[in-house]
Amino acid sequence: MKKLKLVIEEYTRHLIRHSRKLRVFRIIQELIIDSVMEQTYTVQHGSEQIIFSTPNKLARFRAATFSDKEPETLKWIDSFFPASVLWDIGANVGLYSIYAAMKGMQVMAFEPSMLNLELLGRNICLNRLENDIVILPFALNDRTVVSMMNIG
Repeated sequence: MKKLKLVIEEYTRHLIRHSRKLRVFRIIQELIIDSVMEQTYTVQHGSEQIIFSTPNKLARFRAATFSDKEPETLKWIDSFFPASVLWDIGANVGLYSIYAAMKGMQVMAFEPSMLNLELLGRNICLNRLENDIVILPFALNDRTVVSMMNIG
């Protein structure tokens, strides 16, 4: 049985490795990725309707709990004047950056994780806020230094 499992695993690796060369497999792969990345979740918070890209469970959870997870943050953003500038440090996928921009603020979204940048950009585009949010793909520190950042 173990030998059969090893043969199947090796065959699967071989198939995946060589399937990238075949046009039909590339097309199927693109269709799957596109269909996953096109999934969205719409949130109604007060008068704001926000669309989030939700290609996975974590993204759907973040969108579904938008109004309940950090109500004090939303209340804090509501206290700003329109045309204020908000620095969203650790913007993640842009939940609060997008909300602030919809409230009329200019937003500097600092997000160093490459894992979050694509969803951050997608969420900004889905809500047509490209002119209101600037993505700054690096971490902030209390001093000028190049250092390691642990993500986890």
